[in-house]
Amino acid sequence: MRELATSLGKSHEDNVQVLKVIKKELVPNCKHPKKMRDESPNGQWYCMNCNFDL
Repeated sequence: MRELATSLGKSHEDNVQVLKVIKKELVPNCKHPKKMRDESPNGQWYCMNCNFDL
């Protein structure tokens, strides 16, 4: 049982690392400077630097 629990724990640690990498890709590390903001035709503001909706 101990070996099974250890291997499951390591598997979950690997999953956490993968999810952190995915989160880093999805959530940009951008301050959205005012000079990089633009408005789309439908009125939605977005950042031209990271293409994130504001």
